[in-house]
Amino acid sequence: MGRSETAGQEEVNAFDRAWSSAVKNARDGAHVSPELKPLLLDVYLKVLTAPVDFLEVKRSLEQLLTFLMGPGRTNVNCWVTDLFFG
Repeated sequence: MGRSETAGQEEVNAFDRAWSSAVKNARDGAHVSPELKPLLLDVYLKVLTAPVDFLEVKRSLEQLLTFLMGPGRTNVNCWVTDLFFG
């Protein structure tokens, strides 16, 4: 089974399962910022869309990294992001 032209509900469900697993326990007593989830989801879906639009992937990554360099720069946010890319 190949990739569809756009990421669908199956991919969103897979993301939600991975997200729940990653954030179910606070890390060092801290909680993940709610702003992180849509940013990670956007990157995740852009990478899974076929054909991959690398300009859109770059845009999504820039938004995620801008957040992580600014108001979202916490240990737990970086840790959860690493779980998705590690």
